Amino acid sequence: GNHRYHPFTRVVAVVVVVDIVLQVVVFVAAAAGVVVVVVVVFAAIVSVVVELVIFIVVVSVDVILAVVVVTGRRNAMRQTDRQSGREKEREREGERERRRKREREKEREREKGRKIEREKERERKRERERERGRKRKREKEREGERERGEREREKEREGERERGEREREKEREGEREGEREKEKEGERERGRKRKREKERERVQEKERDREGERERGRVKEREKKRVKRQADRLTNRQTNRQTGRQVGRQTKLLQDLSLVWQWKQLLATSISLFLLLAHAYRLRNNDSRPQ
Repeated sequence: GNHRYHPFTRVVAVVVVVDIVLQVVVFVAAAAGVVVVVVVVFAAIVSVVVELVIFIVVVSVDVILAVVVVTGRRNAMRQTDRQSGREKEREREGERERRRKREREKEREREKGRKIEREKERERKRERERERGRKRKREKEREGERERGEREREKEREGERERGEREREKEREGEREGEREKEKEGERERGRKRKREKERERVQEKERDREGERERGRVKEREKKRVKRQADRLTNRQTNRQTGRQVGRQTKLLQDLSLVWQWKQLLATSISLFLLLAHAYRLRNNDSRPQ
């Protein structure tokens, strides 16, 4: 809501508080055994009618204020527009003048740029001409360099062929030496293999002995665990009986509290239902009584 509607908000709050007080009084009277159905119905009707009237008044005032505010704002905006129209026209004229001045400045800048670009283009042409002269000179130098390099490479290829032939002869001699060395190495490897095979058999024999020892240890360990489990079961049975008695007492207390709360709720509901049924029965007897 808006701060303008605080008086109506206070009135609505007063009606709600009165309604709550009436319901509390009715509940207390019902608990004391007094039949107050007629009072309940009357209080409910009064509360609904008053709240409905206040709701209609609040909505009406809200709509009226909204219409007034919108109309006043629209009139003020029209007045302001008429006053500011001439000022805006002067501002637009000044803006157009400034824009024309900026365009002239930009045109002068563009002309300077074109002039600088033409100068750069002439400089690039002169540089290309110089580069072509240097390129022709380098081409002649490379041609002489290629001829000298070709003669040098031919000498190097001849020397390379001679060295290659000597290297191949050495490699063939090394290969023959390697073949003899491989034969010796194969013999040594077969000897090592036989030795490893014997070592593996000895290790497997030891492993079988250790496995038998571990199996006997596992049997002893299982026997110890079985005896310990029997002793633990006996101890746990005694502990569980004591804990069960304590938990049972606490659970019984919670169940009793829950039952008392449920009976209290059921009693309050039954009293209200009984009052309404009694009033309906009396109304039916009044209607059916002969006129």
